[in-house]
Amino acid sequence: MSRIFYITFACILFVLMSPDTVLAQQRTIKGNVVDEIAKPLPGVIISVKGENIQTSSDDNGNYTITLPAKSNTLIFKMVGMITKEIAVASGETTVRASLQPDLKNLDEVVVVGYGTVKKSDLTGSVSTLKGSELNRTPSASVDQLLQGKIPGVQVISGSGRPGAGATIRVRGTSSLNGSNSPLMVVDGFPWGDAGNLKQINPDDIESIEVLKDASSAAIYGSRGANGVILITTKKGKLGQSNISLSTLNTVSAMSAKPDLWRDAIDEATFANEAALTGGTPANQLPYLGEIRGGVYFPSIAELRGLDPSKPKWPHNTDWVDLVYRKPFSQSYTLTADGGSEKTKYAISGNYYKEEGLVIKNFYDRFATRLNLDQKLTDAINVGTNVILTYTKNNGVQVNADRTRVFPVYDDKGNYFRTSPTDFGHPLA
Repeated sequence: MSRIFYITFACILFVLMSPDTVLAQQRTIKGNVVDEIAKPLPGVIISVKGENIQTSSDDNGNYTITLPAKSNTLIFKMVGMITKEIAVASGETTVRASLQPDLKNLDEVVVVGYGTVKKSDLTGSVSTLKGSELNRTPSASVDQLLQGKIPGVQVISGSGRPGAGATIRVRGTSSLNGSNSPLMVVDGFPWGDAGNLKQINPDDIESIEVLKDASSAAIYGSRGANGVILITTKKGKLGQSNISLSTLNTVSAMSAKPDLWRDAIDEATFANEAALTGGTPANQLPYLGEIRGGVYFPSIAELRGLDPSKPKWPHNTDWVDLVYRKPFSQSYTLTADGGSEKTKYAISGNYYKEEGLVIKNFYDRFATRLNLDQKLTDAINVGTNVILTYTKNNGVQVNADRTRVFPVYDDKGNYFRTSPTDFGHPLA
C-alpha cells in the first residue's frame, strides 16, 4: 500500500514540476507607459509588487515583464513622476500605464528669513534638512547634524573639549580679519554666530535651512554676509497628542596612548644621563638615593632591585591610565506636544552630559522649551516660544607627562609632591 502511495506522489510531483505546468502558473505582461499628454516615457522602472522582478520601458515606452501566478500588481516608478500601482486582472496580458508629474517637491515650503516661499518660486541658494534626514544619524549637537549633509557647508570639529562648538563655514572663508561664522536664526530670532548651536537640543528641531548666497545679506544685512542658518523648532499639531522619551548614550576611546615613558627605570636612567651630559657633577645627579627638598629620590640600583641594603623601589605610576578614560556621554529628552482647534502646544526638557577624554573635564546642559499658540478669535492669535538653557562646563588642562618614579599619594594619604612648589599634580 505504501509503495502505491509513493509512486502516486512521485507522479504528481513530476507533473507539477514540468515546464508546461510552470509556464501555466505565470503570465507575460506587455504594455507601454505614457505621461499625462500620452507621450511615451522611456526609462520607467516596472516591478512586481512583493517580488524581486523588474524591467524598464524602452525609448517608445514599451515594456515586457513576467508576472508570477501569486502576484497581480505592477508598480511603475520614475523620477519626477508619481509612483503608480496597477492591479492586473485574471487573464489580462496587456497593461497600459499613464503617469502624472510629481509636483509635491515644487510645492514644498522653504523658510527664507523674511517668510516662506515655494521651492518653485525660490531664486536664492537654499539647502534644507528636515524629517528623516535629521534623524538618520543620532547626534547630541546641531553641528553634528550639519556635518557632511549640506553641500557648501563645512563643519570643522573644535578642540575636542567637552562642550566646545564646531567651526562652521558656508562656502569657505570670506574675510582674513573679520568673523567668518554664519548667522544663526532660531524661529525668526537672531541668536548670533553659529557657535551657539551647542545650546540647542537636536530633538527639538523640525527643520534646518541654510542660506548660502547674497540673498542672506539682503535679508539680514552684514550679519548674514557669511551665510545664515535658519532653525525651525517643532510645534504642536492639530488632533495629535504625543508624549515621547528619547535617549542617546555613547562611549569613546583613545585610538592610541600618548608616547610617554613606559618604565620608571628607563626614565630615571635617561634623566641621570641627560644631567651628566649637560655638565652636572656626578654627585649631583637626580637619582642617587638621596633626599632633596624633603623628597627621597631613589637610585638606579634601588629601582632595579639590585641595592643589597634597600628593597626594590615599589612605585611605577602609569599616569596615562590615571588621567585618561573612556568617556561616557548621555542625553535624555522628554517631549509632549498636541493641539486642538484653539490651542497648540509643544514642551520638552533635555539633560545632556558629555564627559571628556581627560578626567575632570565635562559639559552639562539642561534645556527646556515651550511653544504655545492660542487662538483667541478668528482674527487674533497669541503665542509664545521660550527656550531656556543652562550649561556647566569644566575644561581644565591636565598633564599626564609626570615622572613614573613617584606614587600618587604620600604616606599620609595626601597627593604626593616632588617639591613644596609642585602644584601640577593631575589628580589634585
